Amino acid sequence: MNIFGYSDATELLGKKWQEVYEQEQVKLFEKNIFPELMKQGYWHGETIAQRKDSSNFPAEMSLTKLKDGGFICVGRDISKRKEAEEELKYFNLRSQLLADITLKIRSSLQIDDILQTSVTEVQKLLKTDRVVILELLADGSLTARKEALIPGIPVVMGKNIVEPCLTKNYLEKYTQGWIGVINDIEKANIRSCHIELLQKFNVKANLVVPIFLKDEFWGLLIAHHCTQPRQWTNWETEFLKSLSDQIGIALAQAKLLQAEILQKRELEIARHQAELASLSKSSFLANMSHEIRTPMNGILGMTGLLLETPLNPEQKDFLEIVRVSGDALLSLINEILDLSKLEAGEMIIESIDFDICNCLEEVLDLLAPQAHKKGLEIATMVQQNVYKYLRGDVGRLRQIIMNLIGNAIKFTKEGEVLLEVELKSETQDLVILNFTVIDTGIGISLQDQNKLFQAFSQVDASITRQYGGTGLGLAICQQLVSLMGGKIGVKSQMGKGSQFWFELPFVKQIQPSSQILELDILTNKRLLVIDDNGTNRRIIYHQATHWGMLVDEAACANTGLAALQKAATENHPYDIVLIDMQMPVIDGLTLGSQIKANSAISNIPLVLLTSSNQKDESKKAINIGFISYLVKPIKPSRLLDTIMDILGNQAKLDNFQSSKIEQSSITVLDEKIPDSTKSKLKLLVAEDNPVNQKVILKQLHSLGYKADIVANGQEVLEMLDNIAYDLILMDCQMPILDGLKTTKVIRSRPISSFVNHRQPIVIAITANAMKEDQQSCLDAGMDDYFSKPITKDKLATLLELWSSRIMAGRVVTIPDPEPAVLMTNNPLTDLPIDWEHLHQISDNDPEFELEILKVFVEDSLFHVEGIKAAITVNDFHQLAKEAHHLKGSSGNVGATAMRKIAEELEQLSRKQSFVGAYELVLGLVDFINKIQAFLIRAC
Repeated sequence: MNIFGYSDATELLGKKWQEVYEQEQVKLFEKNIFPELMKQGYWHGETIAQRKDSSNFPAEMSLTKLKDGGFICVGRDISKRKEAEEELKYFNLRSQLLADITLKIRSSLQIDDILQTSVTEVQKLLKTDRVVILELLADGSLTARKEALIPGIPVVMGKNIVEPCLTKNYLEKYTQGWIGVINDIEKANIRSCHIELLQKFNVKANLVVPIFLKDEFWGLLIAHHCTQPRQWTNWETEFLKSLSDQIGIALAQAKLLQAEILQKRELEIARHQAELASLSKSSFLANMSHEIRTPMNGILGMTGLLLETPLNPEQKDFLEIVRVSGDALLSLINEILDLSKLEAGEMIIESIDFDICNCLEEVLDLLAPQAHKKGLEIATMVQQNVYKYLRGDVGRLRQIIMNLIGNAIKFTKEGEVLLEVELKSETQDLVILNFTVIDTGIGISLQDQNKLFQAFSQVDASITRQYGGTGLGLAICQQLVSLMGGKIGVKSQMGKGSQFWFELPFVKQIQPSSQILELDILTNKRLLVIDDNGTNRRIIYHQATHWGMLVDEAACANTGLAALQKAATENHPYDIVLIDMQMPVIDGLTLGSQIKANSAISNIPLVLLTSSNQKDESKKAINIGFISYLVKPIKPSRLLDTIMDILGNQAKLDNFQSSKIEQSSITVLDEKIPDSTKSKLKLLVAEDNPVNQKVILKQLHSLGYKADIVANGQEVLEMLDNIAYDLILMDCQMPILDGLKTTKVIRSRPISSFVNHRQPIVIAITANAMKEDQQSCLDAGMDDYFSKPITKDKLATLLELWSSRIMAGRVVTIPDPEPAVLMTNNPLTDLPIDWEHLHQISDNDPEFELEILKVFVEDSLFHVEGIKAAITVNDFHQLAKEAHHLKGSSGNVGATAMRKIAEELEQLSRKQSFVGAYELVLGLVDFINKIQAFLIRAC
């Protein structure tokens, strides 16, 4: 009764139902609704009803047929719901159109096109009568540059507005960023002269937003409603404000283009000497930067060589000053080059697909040693609702983040540096992310913060003396952020640290659909985090609870030990414990020893969290009884892999016996076969897979060669600084720095930088056997190419050929060896191993075969868990990496069936598909179980 506007039921009694509906709704009832009601006995839907005062409203109705021919009607007013739906629909439309308009106006570098697109799209979106853009002229008047309007209202376009009333009372406010909102000019508290001006153009309501070009007032973006007053909403105001910012950026770019075109015309007319004289400062700086780099690299290279020669302490000090100064000068040159490109409008913003989590992990991997050297904690936390798969300029994003985190580390003496990433807003196709770099450093006073983003400017001169730097980094960051359509700022307090933040828009990739691997194994598992740093605990808590774990925290060793003992007493022990190495009073290793000495809690798996990544530290941890250790900053993917690996193999962990870690770098083999040529060769093997390391070292040993071994490309470069290697066997896929990138770095170095003034021969070792893979290796500067699995006879042939060339002082490329054809499985056993291949690489050594199979099983279990994790989080890059690793190691031990499955998984990653992946993983697990069963019987 109330929804129809009646206060008394008697007012409705006796009325026909047709009296509460419009004629169109009556026809709808008679033609569609009543026939269905008669047939089904029930109808439910939405209609337009009419109140007592003849106003309409949307209603939700349910009709039930009665036996006597009548029906019961239940209805409710859904006006508010419809309004909310309409508002949400309009909000989404507005967000999408804002993105579309921004792309349109940024895609054109013609001022007229930018302005016309803006007024047309705004008028279409806001459904207002007129949208006009006014430009402020030098004489203080305003002129209409572009206009979009409905027919029948006065035209503003082409008119100059010279009104002292407007100029005197309002323009000054607009130059300060003021936004004018008038919903009804007849009710507005404005001057009569202003009312007269608006009435001249039939304006009933208006919304005015200033446009700024490089922080200078340029003009006004105005929406007019001429037929009736209008209540402007907050989102409409925010929309015009955001759009005006984009118009200002686009106008700045257009003016740069116009200036460039004008300059080119002048240069075409002028003579060569005039062209040289009219070159801009930015072009000069860019050219000089390139020219200076070449001698600077020579200076730095020769300084490095001098430092390796016998020098007295004073000479070393002098040379170290030269080296540090040279590095600073080269850094300055690079920054000037970036700044000059930005100022000249020559910086090109790319748009490529990337994973935001991978990008951040790469940055922190590079900067973590710098932070750890100062004793700082460094970490990143990405909120769970942040969309991972984005499209944009990941290189420039990485540059901005590295600059901000680098500054944070530089100006922080103790404490931590944290990078947080949050979702600011999101549409169907676009996200805006907020990045914040938080430090506990020296802080910046409020009056000095406005100097931060100016080129060649720092807070005070003592900053340069104490910390170094040019003051260009933040200026470059600001311009890059602006160029990418975002904004940047800072919050800081003296002595309490700083927060540098920036926001950037990114386009979403289409997230690949995949088979989701359930994390049931982690649900309700108990995790204890013992770390004195609250930020680290918060990050791990945030990640692990998202996986379904129950997480407790302890801020020191004593509190953690008490929690473990209490949980054991209550018969509700923890499933896994993460322990920080660097804690006050009692460090992580000491706490681990105390836990392992307590029989009530000694069986709980322990994982060490460390910043140092020292080999002796990791040896001690494993010998104490730690299952594993993770190097900070902790990557979520690596943490998940480790926890899944431990909990997924708990039965094995109960019988776990700690084994000492073998040294992973500079393992020197004694020569067995005396051969003058072989003994003179210096060989280096770069391979991260422990199975492959053992295989190739065994083969080289049996062939009479001695070799050093390292686990990644960075270690290769470090070794080359001190040792004159003749030949490097280089795995293509390694962590930190892969084989291809490492070879490119080697080939880019001057000959004088090598110890023996001769570049080493580099031979690729890879599990990929395609022609294009071979070409990639040769393009990178490698001398030859060798496909896994590595057979001893082919390795011997390869080394003999290259040895003769090296000893003769010649470098000749030899034909590629064909990929080895593996033998079929031994019919005497059902174990899926090519025994002929295994016997060959082991020289028929049964003990070595059992040892290599044990290492292979342990390594394979870890990487199978990595494959599972990759499938879980839809990470094709990680899947490819893990599958490639398994393909190489299984081929080397002769596990042909596993190699085939790994290859199929790798192919799925290239196709961006997970179809059938889970079944392939089950196949891998089955083969590993068979090998484990064989090892148990053999032992």
